Amino acid sequence: MRKSQIIGACILVVLGVALLLIVGARDHRFGEYTIIVKIHVDKQLLETSLRTYLGHQDGVPISNSSTVIRDGMNITLIVTGLSSYERRPGNKFWVYVYLYVDGALIGDFGGLEVNLVNPDGTIENMICRARGNYVYAYRAIRINSIYAFLVFMIIVVIWALTAMSPLLVAFLIPILGMIMVNLPAYDVLSVFWDPSVALIFGALILAFSMHKTGLAERLTYIILSKADSPSKILISLSVIAHFLSMWMSSLGSMLVMLPIIATVLKTMNAKEGSYYARGLTLSTMIASIFGGASTIVGNPANALVASITYRYTGMGIGFLEWMIIAVPLTLIMVLLLDIAILKFFPIQKDFERGYISINNSTHVLFSTHLMGLGPWTREEKITFLVFIGTVTGWIIHSYLYMVGLAHYMQFTVFSLLAGLILLIAGIFKKDDLPKIRWDILLILGGSLSFAVIMEETGVIELLISELRSINITMLAILIMVFLVFLAIILGPIVGVAIGIPIAILSINPSPLIIVILSLSASTVILGPNGLIFEESARERGFLEYKDYLKWSLIATILMTIIIMLMMLLYYIMI
Repeated sequence: MRKSQIIGACILVVLGVALLLIVGARDHRFGEYTIIVKIHVDKQLLETSLRTYLGHQDGVPISNSSTVIRDGMNITLIVTGLSSYERRPGNKFWVYVYLYVDGALIGDFGGLEVNLVNPDGTIENMICRARGNYVYAYRAIRINSIYAFLVFMIIVVIWALTAMSPLLVAFLIPILGMIMVNLPAYDVLSVFWDPSVALIFGALILAFSMHKTGLAERLTYIILSKADSPSKILISLSVIAHFLSMWMSSLGSMLVMLPIIATVLKTMNAKEGSYYARGLTLSTMIASIFGGASTIVGNPANALVASITYRYTGMGIGFLEWMIIAVPLTLIMVLLLDIAILKFFPIQKDFERGYISINNSTHVLFSTHLMGLGPWTREEKITFLVFIGTVTGWIIHSYLYMVGLAHYMQFTVFSLLAGLILLIAGIFKKDDLPKIRWDILLILGGSLSFAVIMEETGVIELLISELRSINITMLAILIMVFLVFLAIILGPIVGVAIGIPIAILSINPSPLIIVILSLSASTVILGPNGLIFEESARERGFLEYKDYLKWSLIATILMTIIIMLMMLLYYIMI
């Protein structure tokens, strides 16, 4: 257990206790409640309400309406809910809000405010979500809220102390949710086969097959054979790592690249302590992490964000939408950091000290390595075709979803289909199943289960109740900093599992802002996101810990500043 993990856990405990004292977690009691709906239409206020009860069972549908006539138009506000709501874990107060103008249903309207008035007179905001031609407003019914908050803190602290042991947390989350909060087993367990989990499962099979068949290695040497200088080799390797990480995860990409880095350094007769060796490894590691942030399948945290966003808002983030935002940003960052690394790890000093040697024909050795792989095998050809077909399917589906011709997350089918084809072709075999990253799938399912617990117990609503008075731009920046902090201590998956629901419910972000916020977590290199890479590289003698610490800090700060500026620009423009 690292000292940073213990310090991080202590900080989180202090913050958690402070939050508990501030929000004053309390349950919803049996009794009469009033749901008040207000909307401003052309400076005209329409208001209506529903009187309901929190009791032992759900009641029958009821509705109320309010009508005004303005400029000859008949404007009617209709609210539909239940006469009573059952007081049980996971249930919600909810209403449907409809707006009619001269009998025509208006689907896109703003200026809506929905509040829940408790029996003691206190008022709580209800969350509003557009659903086609109506608005769905809800508020989680809090039961055992103090226990739910304790579950929240227990899980966060354990995550901080066992950042490298996801199995423990993946099992503990649903257990605590069912025992301490009494949530239905279906709610906390069904998410372990959420579409995002299935998506990553298929992507892991494809990534494993690319590694197993040597396809990733072949593609790397094809590009390296064109590089004829150390600087071009460094940039080429970083671009390759970025590209591979987009499809086969950052860790999978780094595991492919480490042996290739070793071959490159051996070809150059690099000695231990070489500046170039350290710079080359750093560049590839940073590019792998940034590349993983570029697509929904590149980092499991991204798939988690997509699933949480859809679960909370019904708003989907397409595969292509994510890439359009993330790929240019991360690729530009990789190239800028490559230039900086080449400057601070000068190859010329290695030449002067005799730590590296290279001549005009060195790059020909990469062509020799490529020739040593032999002709394309049947397995490589099939895997390559499956890879191209899968990526094409993801992109085409994303476009179809954007134009309303496909359901969200159906692009998961291409991921599963890739695994099925590779299984039928005998490339991925039953014996390979234990070799894929089941820990990633479990922590992804556990994180979704955590999001369900936070949503259905109202913990997130309690946490954001004190944030509504803050300016939305400042709040977005605070959430981004919070995400970076969590990603450094707990890793990006845990960071977005906690931070993205808070962002969705407090600032109602657009898909663009959600992707930008997610990048602030998934591009963090400090902490669990980069330690695995650093340890693997250091074991091979390629990297010194001080280099990792320094450059991961530089990359994290630089990306955080750029993302902060992008958000400020966005909110200024709107």
